[in-house]
Amino acid sequence: MSAAIASKDLLESVRDLPESAPDLRLLVLFGSAVKGRAGTTSDLDLAVLCDGPAELDSLYLALAPRLRTHRLDLVDLRRAGPILAFEVARSGLPLFEKLPGLFRQFQSLASRRYADTRKLREAQRRSIQVFLQHEGLA
Repeated sequence: MSAAIASKDLLESVRDLPESAPDLRLLVLFGSAVKGRAGTTSDLDLAVLCDGPAELDSLYLALAPRLRTHRLDLVDLRRAGPILAFEVARSGLPLFEKLPGLFRQFQSLASRRYADTRKLREAQRRSIQVFLQHEGLA
């Protein structure tokens, strides 16, 4: 099945999702399914943004039958770190937006957070490198 057909099927599958998940603002497919590397045993990586803290168990119960799989990995974008949020923003495919432009707004925020934390990631990488050298592991 091609990615375009799969995406169209997924969009159709979640069209009525707001009825059972009224707090849902954004649903984004990301990971191997979007990149065309999903295998027969791969899960679907889905990022969600809700009005408040995401009720991942409830969303799972609403999504699994619609998507016809129990292999779902749900991520709450409010709690995602800058690296994961940037990955969702960069390669994600929005399946549902409560308001038009919400995914673009998320992309902008995730990109800024990623850029703002660059110095911290570099300092962490240097600290790890120093530790590894000190321990004779690098």
